[in-house]
Amino acid sequence: MPIRTLPSRAIADASIQAVDIANSSISKTKIDADTRLGLQNDSIILDGTDGAGANKGDFLSLNGTDGSSTNADDRILFDETFIDKVNLFNINTLGSSGQALKVNDAGNDFTFGSAGTNVKITETNVTGSVSEVVFNSSIMTGYNRFKIVVHNLTHSTTADLRFADSPDNGSTVSFTSYYGSHYSQLGSSSHAVGSDTDTNYYDFAGWNFKANVGNYLEFDLTNFGSSGTNDYKKYICNWIHYNNNNNHYGVINYFSSSLTSAMNYIKFYPSSGTIDEGKFIVYGVNE
Repeated sequence: MPIRTLPSRAIADASIQAVDIANSSISKTKIDADTRLGLQNDSIILDGTDGAGANKGDFLSLNGTDGSSTNADDRILFDETFIDKVNLFNINTLGSSGQALKVNDAGNDFTFGSAGTNVKITETNVTGSVSEVVFNSSIMTGYNRFKIVVHNLTHSTTADLRFADSPDNGSTVSFTSYYGSHYSQLGSSSHAVGSDTDTNYYDFAGWNFKANVGNYLEFDLTNFGSSGTNDYKKYICNWIHYNNNNNHYGVINYFSSSLTSAMNYIKFYPSSGTIDEGKFIVYGVNE
C-alpha cells in the first residue's frame, strides 16, 4: 500500500477525510484535557454494556477524572425526570402511606420514615345534630400519644363539653376523673383556678358554651400513655371559647384518670343537647 502524505493545508482547512486516518491512530493522550472536557453534544446515549442491550438502562456514575475528584463538580443535565427509577437512590420501595424520604440515622443512605411529629389519622366534620363524636379502636391504636384538634365546635344548647375513654372499644366506660384548670378572661384581669372529680367522664366543668351564636370553641387536646398499662391516663387541653356570660376565655385543663389499661376509644359529647357543628382531627404523635 503506498504511503500517503498529508499536506499542511489539509489539516488547516479541515479537508482531511476519515479514510485518511487509520482506526485508533489518535489516542486519548494526544487530545488535551480541555478539549476532552469541552466536547459537547445534544445528549449521551447509553446502551447495553455487553453490546446486546442486556444491560440497557444502567446508570452512568461520574467521579473525578484524575482519581482525586478534581473534576467532581462537572455536571450532567437530565432532560427527563426519574420515572420508575427508585433504585437510582438505593431505594427499593416507595415506602408506606404518610411516610417521607429522609436520611437514615447513620447519615449514609436514604430511607422512608415518619413524615413529621404528628401524623394525621382521620378527620370528622359535623354539619348536623349528633349526640356524640366517636373515635374507636380502628383509629385510636398504634401510638402512645394522640392529639385531637377541634375547630368551630358549637352546641345546640348551653352546655359543658365532656369526653370519655375506654380500654375495650367503648364496651366499658368506668373510671374516676380528676381535673384542674386555669382560666383567663380575654381583655380583662380576671383569672382563676379550679379543680374537681367526676365519674365515667372528663368534664370542662363550669364552662357553659353559648349555643349557636357564631362564636365557636377551639381546642387542642393531647393525651399521654395511651397504649401504656402501668400509668394513669392523662390529658392536657388548651382551648378558647365564647361563654354563656358573653365573654371570651382562654383555658388550660389538666385531666387524670383512675384508668391504667391501654386506651383504644374516645368520644366527645355535650352535657345536654347535641353537637351541631365542628371539625375533629385526630393525629398520632411520634415519640
